[in-house]
Amino acid sequence: MQTVGDEMFKELEKIASGKGIGVQTLLRAVIIPEWVQREGLSMDPGENPSKPQTSNKEKRREDLLQGL
Repeated sequence: MQTVGDEMFKELEKIASGKGIGVQTLLRAVIIPEWVQREGLSMDPGENPSKPQTSNKEKRREDLLQGL
């Protein structure tokens, strides 16, 4: 989830209105796909596997165990 400030939302509203669509549609159909393409990612979730993030506490524990 992402939030935007009032000024940014107004800009997005202006762009969306000019295209005859809503802000949510603009985000889903234009902005997100362009960002994904620019980042070299894929819209297919299977092509971008993400591993679970390890908390700092878990990392410290792993480091301590490796040092033994």
